[in-house]
Amino acid sequence: MVDETRAFALGQNKAFIVDVSRIARLPTTKDYFPDLLDVGVPNFGQDPAMANKAAVRIRELIGDGFQVTPVDLTSKP
Repeated sequence: MVDETRAFALGQNKAFIVDVSRIARLPTTKDYFPDLLDVGVPNFGQDPAMANKAAVRIRELIGDGFQVTPVDLTSKP
């Protein structure tokens, strides 16, 4: 759970929950986000602590027998 204060700091309007079964890493390029401007891209969503919590939770799910398939579209094939 991301509380309202942290959500505002991340550019969101209200508190939210991160479903780690639905996390994917996407590159911030025009291929995925065609409306991006060529000048800097504002990125309010970086939160290393949240990413670490998600990684821990994913390991817990795997330990409990869930099958997890990583999706990382930022890596070159």
